[in-house]
Amino acid sequence: MDQSMHLPYKVSTTTSNFVIGITAAASAGVYFNQGYVEPGLTMPVMLGVLAGALAGARILTVARSQLLRLLFKRRRRRARIANGLQRPDAMAVSGHDPERKAVFRAGERLLGRVLC
Repeated sequence: MDQSMHLPYKVSTTTSNFVIGITAAASAGVYFNQGYVEPGLTMPVMLGVLAGALAGARILTVARSQLLRLLFKRRRRRARIANGLQRPDAMAVSGHDPERKAVFRAGERLLGRVLC
């Protein structure tokens, strides 16, 4: 959405996550009515999702859009490699990628500021 509609990056990721959440909530009701949901397993998962959503909301308010864009770009790339849609290049596999190290360090600093 941020590339095609020229929306700010934080707005497009938040909107995308909201739509995914609405879809998941609607399908959860269907699965629950059909008896496919195990309540004993669902409660810990729900608490983890809530904790992750709260932490993500706090991080989103202080994170720079460029850092988020870079993190999500790396995540999409890893998913494509894992699914066999893209071949890994030698630098990313060997662990000597300076961009990867910079993103990791920036993420550590950001988490340290948000969680402390």
